[in-house]
Parts: sequence; structure tokens; C-alpha cells
Amino acid sequence: AKDRDRIFAAALERRGIPSVCLKGGDSFTQRREVVWALSLLQITDNPRQDIPLIAALRSPVWGFSADQLAALRAGTREGCLYDALAARGETDPLCAKVLRDLEDFRLLAADLPADRLLTELYARTGLPAAAEAREKGSSLWLEELVRCARDLGSAGYRGLFRFVLRLREAEERKGNSVSPGIGGSGVRITTMHDSKGLEYPVVILADLGRKFHRASTDGPILIHPKLGAGCRRRDPDRGIEYDTLPRLAVLEQLKRESLSEELRVLYVAMTRARQKLVVFLRCQDRPKALKDLGLWASEPIDPQALADCGSMGEWILIAALAQGQRGPWRLLPAETPPEGEPSPPPAAPAPQEETGDREEKLRTLLRWRYPREADTRLPSKLTATSLRETVRQAEAGEAAEELPGDGTPAPGEASKNLKLPAFLSGESSLTPAERGTALHLAMQYARPEACRDPESAAAEVARLREKRFLRPEQAAAVDPRKLSGWYASPLGRRVLGAKGVHREFKFSLLAPASLLDPAGRGEILLQGVVDCWLEESDGITLIDYKTDRVSRSGQAARAAEYAPQLRAYAWALERITGKRVNAAYLYFFSTGESIQLDLGKE
Repeated sequence: AKDRDRIFAAALERRGIPSVCLKGGDSFTQRREVVWALSLLQITDNPRQDIPLIAALRSPVWGFSADQLAALRAGTREGCLYDALAARGETDPLCAKVLRDLEDFRLLAADLPADRLLTELYARTGLPAAAEAREKGSSLWLEELVRCARDLGSAGYRGLFRFVLRLREAEERKGNSVSPGIGGSGVRITTMHDSKGLEYPVVILADLGRKFHRASTDGPILIHPKLGAGCRRRDPDRGIEYDTLPRLAVLEQLKRESLSEELRVLYVAMTRARQKLVVFLRCQDRPKALKDLGLWASEPIDPQALADCGSMGEWILIAALAQGQRGPWRLLPAETPPEGEPSPPPAAPAPQEETGDREEKLRTLLRWRYPREADTRLPSKLTATSLRETVRQAEAGEAAEELPGDGTPAPGEASKNLKLPAFLSGESSLTPAERGTALHLAMQYARPEACRDPESAAAEVARLREKRFLRPEQAAAVDPRKLSGWYASPLGRRVLGAKGVHREFKFSLLAPASLLDPAGRGEILLQGVVDCWLEESDGITLIDYKTDRVSRSGQAARAAEYAPQLRAYAWALERITGKRVNAAYLYFFSTGESIQLDLGKE
């Protein structure tokens, strides 16, 4: 199964067992929580290091946002970031707190070894709790960093500077001298390859029934570094191709080397345990698998038997069967137990059911319905756009904005509307949906005060093109009259006078499944982008722009199709902002009019 590490971690978490996972290629010192802790140590040793200082400021210890860091740098452009922090500390309480904390940390570092300094920093900053809140098991890696500091201190790397320098050297060499195991109680989920050189009290090898991953051998040419190339021979007269002896030799050698590598990895994994080794293997048909493998069980094991196995688990079973000639491994249903051992009692015959009972049982089974069938139709993630009443309407939507009527060409019209490619005709290459996207981009980035009439709106579109908010073909597709018409409308004038205007507001949050299906239970991930919402004195006004090609007589019906989408927007905004959405409007650029939707509230 894909992402087995996450499956194991989730199963352990359900049972309250802490675990950490380090995938192959990951570095212990590159884990997010370890980077935070190391950054604190580095700036405690020398605060005039911009990269560690930025990492520490962005960490949960001080929680600077990107905007705050930008403002900090903009206030003092010369010198290092610490100079800017010191200059800002006279007026900014958060910067002043950072400076005080750093001074306290430096006083501690003068008297404490690196491991005790880390422990004290954890206690003062609450970093382990913050890391654990973000990702289960993260605090174990912070404990491991303390253990590394203690071990390196015992090895002669005493003091904060030498500890940080040693870790930096190990990272630059990408060596394994700093063990990435976890200290304390917990389970480390890793791969067999990454366990090389490490030992653990208890090792659990899981999923050994997984079939070997064999490289593709279906190509016409196989290459081996020593044997060379092996090709298939093609007979054009008979229209066939077949393997040649060189290709068969290369194929056999590649298989042998692949199995040899698998056997080496299994040996590494099975020799990591100091006290106990637990192996899990899942078989589709256990009695048959044991019986078939038992035919190969001998001492020594035939190499051909190992070559015919399809998984590491089968290798282990063959070895266990070969070693357990007098044990329960040989008590298969088709065999006689060894002398001196009691035979299993014969199974009692199953009671015969009456014909009528069997028929009634069958009818009951056929009438059974899964009680949560509605949940099987619910997606795990849903966009607000897909809440429209039908899938066809959701897919057609704004893509049909430039087509007449309902956007469906009349029979026989498709062939008449064929055009030359854009690079030959010189026309815009934008599709109707892309033209709608261009207009949405202009609405997102255009300055409202610069769009009061068509002339100023045209100048604003030219500015967006010059600033590369719009590509040239997008700017050419935007009609400035639609921009000025929007801000001249009653709803557009409300935007100009609103206390707060939020455009292209993206959100992602868990929502009850009943939002999509009244019978649904549980939660789904709801995502969407609100075109515009206004902060007003009495609450929130929600606005959605539509570039559909509709008439005045048909816009009310089209607006009703979008009602589920806007209700989802309103639901999300109320939970994100804590304010009430009083009204929701759809504005159609094709008619220049807005339609207020009923949100279904009392």
C-alpha cells in the first residue's frame, strides 16, 4: 500500500502510542521542530546570523509573520537583521521581548552544557508543546536533540559553540555520526535501508508479504554492466519476435541480482533487534501457502526455492518450516503429525439447515442495505463550486459565457464554426473560460478609484498589463466598460464606500457532510475562493461575479443555480470571521445587474 508509514502512524495514534516517521533521504537536522531548536541555539551563540534568526522568529516561540519580518527589514535596510531587531525593539513590544529572551538565553549558555541548555529553553519557550500541537510525535525529535547534545558532550564536544559546530559539520558531510533514532518511549517508523547501522530493543518487520519490486524486463533490449546487451530477435517473414540466448542470460542475471539485494536488505532488517524481533506476514490462503512452501523446506534450502519466492515473508516461512520439523509448523491438514503427538480431532459435521431456512436467510441477505450508504457517495474534499445543483451546470458554468442562449451549439453548427488556429488568424487564443478568468483577475487587482469611467478603466487595464498582473492577451480580452459599469452600479458604489473590502478570499476548512447531502454524516474538507466580501457596520455582504452569457429574463433562473455555492461561501465566512453574512449577491457582467440570493436564514 502507498504511504504505509502514515497508515502505521495513524494506527499507533489511535492506541495512544507516540511515533515518529523519518522517510529515506530525510535528515534529522532538517526536521521542522529540530530546525527551530537549533536556530535558538545558533542565535544564542551568535545572534548576528540572519538565516537562523529568521527561522527562530518564524517559529512558534515568537511567531513572527512574513509581513512582520518584511516590515522589520524595511525599517533598517543596512546591517544584519539583528541590528534591525535592536532598532525596532525601542518601539515594538514583540521585538523588545525577543531581545530580552536572547539576553536571558546567553546568560544561561555561559553556565550550562548544551543538553541542559536545550532542556531549559524548552521549558521557557514551550517549544515541545507547540511542535506536538502541529504534528503528533514531534516532541520526541526534540528529546532526541537533547540526547545527541548529551552524547556529544560525553564525546568531548562540550559547550554550545562546539555542539552547534559539530552538527553543522555532520550536516555538510551528510554523515550518519549523529544517530536519528528517537529517545524515550515511542515507536520509530523507518525503512529497512535507513535502519542500517542502528540497533533497537524491539524491531517489528511489517508487510513482509508485499511482492518483490522487479525492474521492467519487457523491453526489447536489456542491458547489464558486465554481460552487455540482450536483444529480442525479430522474424519479419513470420511476424514474430522471440528471446535470444544473450537476452535470456541477461534477464536471469538481473533477476538474481535483484533477489540478492532483497536478501541483503532483509538480513540488515533482521539483525537490528537487540532483544526481540517480530515479523508480520499476511497470506491470502494460509493453509495452501504453508503446504506449498513446506514442499521446499529442507536443510540446506534449495537456492531455486528462494528464487521462486515472491516476497521476503515466503523466505522466512521456508526457513521456519525447515527448522521446525518437529514443531507445529508441520501440522498441516493434509499431513500426519509426528510420532508421539496427538492427532487433532475430526471436525464435527455442520448441521444441515432446512431448505426453507436457507431461502429465508438468502432473502434477508439480498434485502440488506448498507446503513450509511449516503456517506459512500460523499467526497472527502469538495470545492464550493461543485455544490451547484447538477454536475453539468457545474462544468458548463462560466465556460459558456460567450456562447448564445444556453451555450449549446445547434445541430450542424459545429462544423460551420471551425476557425483557423490563433497563430494563423491573428485572433486571441483565449477560450471563453480563459476570458472570464482574465476579467476576474482584473477585478482582483484593479484599483477601484481608477475605474470610475471607461477611459480610466482602460488606463487601469493597461497598468495591470505593464505590471504583469495580466498577460497581453488577457488584457486585450478585458472590456474596460465592464469594470467601470461594475463600479457605477449600486452594488459597486457600496464597495467604494465599504469599511473593508476583501477580494479573491481563499478558504479551506472542515464542514459537516450534511452541507452536501442532508443524509450525510461526518465531515468533508470544503475549499473555495470568494470573489469579494465587504465588512459593513451590521455584518458581511457577499458578492460573486459571473461572466455567463445570460439575458435579463434568464438571469434570475441562472442565479438560482448558484445558490448552493453562495450558501457554502456564507457558511464558511461566518465561521472564519465570527460575523453574520447579511446578504449575498450575484453580479452578471453580461447584463450589468445584480441578483440578491436567499440564504435561507431566519
